[in-house]
Amino acid sequence: MIYFYGASFSTEYSELEAIYDKFICNKMPKGDWGYSKKTHDPSRYILPKSLPKNYPQLISEALGIAYKNCSINGSSHTSMLDQLCKSNIKSGDHAIFSLTSPARDMYYAEDTNTVDLDAPSDPDEMNDVQYNWKSAMCCFGMYSFCVQNNITPWFINTMNVAHYKTEWSHPLWGQIPDKHWIIDKHSCVIELFDKEYFCSSNDEEYQYRNDDWTKWIDTDNENVHKYMRPCYVHPNQQGRQLIADIIVEGIEK
Repeated sequence: MIYFYGASFSTEYSELEAIYDKFICNKMPKGDWGYSKKTHDPSRYILPKSLPKNYPQLISEALGIAYKNCSINGSSHTSMLDQLCKSNIKSGDHAIFSLTSPARDMYYAEDTNTVDLDAPSDPDEMNDVQYNWKSAMCCFGMYSFCVQNNITPWFINTMNVAHYKTEWSHPLWGQIPDKHWIIDKHSCVIELFDKEYFCSSNDEEYQYRNDDWTKWIDTDNENVHKYMRPCYVHPNQQGRQLIADIIVEGIEK
């Protein structure tokens, strides 16, 4: 079985499902999906005519392996590690970690309930060095848990990178072998959505920043329309299919 851990890019119900419910089924989206209110004029885009498929489902179908989706909207790397330890994943299974914003966090309250914290909205409150260390710690914890329990771990950055090529990086990252990264750990999926817009990660003059993808979305260019719209900040069905294809290829190679 394949277990998926991630945030809203990989959850069972995300922005695309909310748009489908609102504009196709004429019903209120589940949960607090305010993103559907920010959707660009739906008449400009091709809306999903049937219930969308998340990319964990697409990967499961492509590989012919059952899956369990443990992804949570707004999740953090801390939360992913917590979910991994609590899940029923067993020896011989695969775990795919779709890494999200390293600035997010989770903590345990005194009543033992968990509380998720979003990334700071004020750039002056951001501390990339601390986020790098914290993400390295969490990812190494996930990797070690998997190795200890004979589980195959896979890592892929989504719209953010947890590890930087030219900035300070904690040496703990080096303890996760490159073979467990589906794409280069210095890159993220969004860069593959528009290779012409984002320079190659091998170009030493280019350094991907974690706000680059939001700037790309605001360009509203051809590839934004192709892989994101009608969603505001999440992949559409074609974008999900591309992510699924990338992960399947990475696992099979």
